[in-house]
Amino acid sequence: MAVDGEAFVSLAWRTMLGRDPDPVTAAAWVVELERGQMDRLDVIAELADSAEGRARGVELAGLDAARQRRAWARWPLVGPVARRIAAVWRLPATLRRVEALAQRIEAIRRTTDELGQATGRSDARIAEWGRDMATAASSAHAAIADMDARLQRSHDEVAAQLVEQREVQRVAILEAERARDAAEARMLERVESIESAIEEAFGVALPREDLEAFYVRFEDRFRGSRGEIKSRVATHLGAVEAALTRVGQSTAGVLDVGAGRGEWLELLAERGIPARGIDRSAAMVSMCRNAGLDVVEADALGYLAAVAPRSLAAVTIFHVVEHLPFSTLVILVERALSALAPGGCLIVETPNPENLRVGACYFYLDPTHRRPLPPDVMRFLLEDRGFVDVEVRRLHAMPDSLRLPGDGSAGAKALDALVSGPQDYAVIGTRPLQAGAADISHA
Repeated sequence: MAVDGEAFVSLAWRTMLGRDPDPVTAAAWVVELERGQMDRLDVIAELADSAEGRARGVELAGLDAARQRRAWARWPLVGPVARRIAAVWRLPATLRRVEALAQRIEAIRRTTDELGQATGRSDARIAEWGRDMATAASSAHAAIADMDARLQRSHDEVAAQLVEQREVQRVAILEAERARDAAEARMLERVESIESAIEEAFGVALPREDLEAFYVRFEDRFRGSRGEIKSRVATHLGAVEAALTRVGQSTAGVLDVGAGRGEWLELLAERGIPARGIDRSAAMVSMCRNAGLDVVEADALGYLAAVAPRSLAAVTIFHVVEHLPFSTLVILVERALSALAPGGCLIVETPNPENLRVGACYFYLDPTHRRPLPPDVMRFLLEDRGFVDVEVRRLHAMPDSLRLPGDGSAGAKALDALVSGPQDYAVIGTRPLQAGAADISHA
């Protein structure tokens, strides 16, 4: 308990679950510890109450208070008050971290001032050396002429050495600049995280419940009706049924990552295909459960890490990847591959930036989108992580009412294809039937 936040999370994970931590989840917990959104008992309770912790029978004395505090935080009326009391209780520690950061910034400023003064002194000394060198050069003209003759005889060798030296210097300068930029970025990130923690401690931040309710209304406006979505995703039934045929009926069926309002799970249930879903939105999970669907609130990376290897026939991820950092997306694809049985399939659907309307406008209707992902990038990602028979299916062309009028010329048709083509695409990959490179470590 005496080590710093990152070391504490890593040590707690290895001690309680017997393995290295999930990098994304561990990093998020470190940030929440620094912001004061969690304390160390919360981390220990999370690990003890996780699926792995329960499976290992992990139990430590002294966790009742942390569990009780977390339980209070979920109550509709008591929860916000409890969270504010906890935030105020943690405020002194947050203020101490802010004060420590201010001291570090002041130390950096003083160091920068000292470097500036040293640079001034160095410039003066260099100027003095320059004058001395000029005097020496005028008195050594004959020696320089002789050196020129020697340099001419070995010109190629000297030139190559100079080029190599310049390249080494250039690389060193670039590396120093990158290191400086990275340090500045880390400093700004920490400052912003502390500012966010202070805002949350004083109740400035918008509650998560409000944000989730907003996003439900947002999807109702822009995503389309349940009937429309069921009609769109029905195109993937063939791929799932083919995967079930390849792997047999002994698997746990389909896992839908980012279940949303549950249209896809509802369609699978109507076909008698066993399926379950996960979503990080409590509002979406509640909506699915009210519809009788098997959906739990969970983080995708953590949930897939706990899924038994080779246990699923299919993993489906519809309109989720465009919300993720690319490093998280890579890990998500790896863990989906590990969870799939040989012959199982991964289906990922996302907006198609090849359609200029989508890439330039419609993609950004959702403010939580990060950046468009071209089809070739997703195809390469699945192939690189070990999937085979990867194919891209372009889906959902623009309605005729939005197509461009034209004179039937080749140019008019090409322009219409660019702005009225498929609005989405799906990339589908299969886990190899034979063991090999695709057997990525489940940890």
